[in-house]
Amino acid sequence: MSAVTVIYVAYHTPLAMIMDSIESVERAAEVAGADVEILVADNGGAAQHADALSGRAAVVGAGRNVGFGDAVNDCVQMSSGEWVLMMNPDSRARPELLESLLRHARPSTRTFFGSLLITNGRAQVHAFNLWWSSLELLARKASFSRRLDEWIETSIPVPVPRLCGAGLFGRRADLLEVGPFDASFFLYGEDVDFSLRARARGYDLILVPTAVIDHDAGTSSEGASELVQAARTDAHLRLLAHHRPLPFALVARLEYTISTAAGVLTNLLRGQVWRARAARFPEIRRWGVQREAPRFDPVEWASRSARKRTP
Repeated sequence: MSAVTVIYVAYHTPLAMIMDSIESVERAAEVAGADVEILVADNGGAAQHADALSGRAAVVGAGRNVGFGDAVNDCVQMSSGEWVLMMNPDSRARPELLESLLRHARPSTRTFFGSLLITNGRAQVHAFNLWWSSLELLARKASFSRRLDEWIETSIPVPVPRLCGAGLFGRRADLLEVGPFDASFFLYGEDVDFSLRARARGYDLILVPTAVIDHDAGTSSEGASELVQAARTDAHLRLLAHHRPLPFALVARLEYTISTAAGVLTNLLRGQVWRARAARFPEIRRWGVQREAPRFDPVEWASRSARKRTP
């Protein structure tokens, strides 16, 4: 029987939501005939669910928001399974998920696997695509989307440029060899960074189209959307800094600034909400022309935003 550790990172996650996800994992484990250990990293608010989850999942961590990467790293260290699967609390495993992943997993192969993420009935294209600029994204999005549809139709595992943290599956020993995650990424980008480092070490990145996870597309408030835009901006600039020469990174930052300004102006002319996109600018200024910037801090970001809005 294969032993799999499933890792969740919970940040003020409703109990009903995470219970729904855990139940889906348990069903998938039954189909696969797998022995499953479930760890819930408490980045805030999960301790209150410990009793309700007792016997099904272990709540670990101090209840502080240490970031996604740090929380996952801690769980990988304490995991007991030969294999590790990362799940989002707002996602649900389809019954064949673990069976599909384990069917292709071989301890002797240097491979990490990705699950197919479905949101509102559509595959998440950006979960496996890789780009360094807005122009590159526009140029490649349509063609990659077509290829993804073909892969889903054929159901054949295929190599992809990168994997998404949600649904990432691999051998525990391999995850520890690669890192797994760089803690300088607070919320986004750590999976892309991981993918690039894994490829550099000779690992293959394989999407398994028959391993499906349904991922809810949450609706956020404007304030939360601004935080997301700021965190994603930091992740994008950090990826450039870590994986591209500085001259390339600086040109890409300029292109990102121009595309952001164009987006804000377009939204203004259309009468749409523009503040979320404009939240990128403070992060762009924070990075400036330096090679590295301090880790993104959501508490500090919220404090800066509050000061700006105070008359």
